[in-house]
Amino acid sequence: MTTYIIGSLFTAGILINAFLKDSSTANTDRRSWMIVFLGSSLWFAVLPFIIRKKLLGTKQTELVTIAN
Repeated sequence: MTTYIIGSLFTAGILINAFLKDSSTANTDRRSWMIVFLGSSLWFAVLPFIIRKKLLGTKQTELVTIAN
């Protein structure tokens, strides 16, 4: 149970940070907050995709920089 709570809090931190930095969505939009809550609850499925996207995003940025 402790592992689930720690993973959920870690994922919630990542999702909330990304949500608050996103200027295209209002912070008062309830549906967006529901997605943050759902992603935090299902962290064991969501976290690998977040990590993969961050790693691939960094590599793609490096490839574009090298190509130019």
